[in-house]
Amino acid sequence: MLLANPARPLMKKLSLRLQTIFELVPFGYDVIWDLCCDHGYLGLMLAKEKISEQVFLIDCVPSIIENLQARLKKLPQIKNVAQAGLQDAGTIQLVEKKKQLLIISGVGGLATIELLQQIFSNNPSQEKPDLLLSPKHHLFAVRKFLISQGYQLINETLSFENSRSYENLLVSQDGELPLVDTGSIQWNIDDSQHLDYLNIQIEHNRRKQAHAIVEKYCALQVSLD
Repeated sequence: MLLANPARPLMKKLSLRLQTIFELVPFGYDVIWDLCCDHGYLGLMLAKEKISEQVFLIDCVPSIIENLQARLKKLPQIKNVAQAGLQDAGTIQLVEKKKQLLIISGVGGLATIELLQQIFSNNPSQEKPDLLLSPKHHLFAVRKFLISQGYQLINETLSFENSRSYENLLVSQDGELPLVDTGSIQWNIDDSQHLDYLNIQIEHNRRKQAHAIVEKYCALQVSLD
């Protein structure tokens, strides 16, 4: 059973965006994968707080992994929990018979879809893991892909940092809520930033002449009024 990870004060080395993602991670996973981990701040904090029994920090940039491995040697309190690996995230091998969460943040939406397709293809005998995604763009496409793969919603939020907006999705094959292509519980009609973000999605897709997507977002806009 997954237990909610209670909100904590902002931690020095986590940006507001990463803090939001951190607080979405429930307790109860055997393994967490922080993919395309960049400097590894999120994965290191998950290991430090012992949110999971094991945390893998994966990136394909040698200097990033070398720095992380050097840091882990100086952090004995988490060295048995966290491991840093130099690897293309699409080639990871999931751990058999373990409850697992894959985190992908700060990657483009289409690249996120491609990455997940590679992981699923390389692990055909494994149950699809839970996912915590915070893509940069193409959220509608990401959501449609997740729906096609049988994912349902555990939680979702909107966060804002440095004039940028992020949709954060926690999904599972056995989530309790339907996953909606335009979002559902993330929307707060009393928050002007949320309404501005929705208008941006409508105008962006209108410029692309993605009429079906525009209709979906407009219908959502009407339902929120």
